[in-house]
Amino acid sequence: MRGSKSFAFSMAEIMEKWGDPSGKDLFFTGTFHDYYFLETLTGTAITHVYKDGVQLKLLGSDIRTFKPGVPFTIQVNTRCLEIT
Repeated sequence: MRGSKSFAFSMAEIMEKWGDPSGKDLFFTGTFHDYYFLETLTGTAITHVYKDGVQLKLLGSDIRTFKPGVPFTIQVNTRCLEIT
């Protein structure tokens, strides 16, 4: 099976459906069924939503193409912008 299908959710749509996602993990599942070969493939993704006031910066060189199953290391610098 080849090809791709783009999809996106705005933060407003996420908040309307599930409430404020700040500080939570979001788990997404996509399923594709090929009627010709009678195959079904499923993919998943998890992302963490950080609260306002946190700035993330990727350290090092630009990230290359992501290849599933191939390990890679990433370093992230976090900074709190809130002053209380």
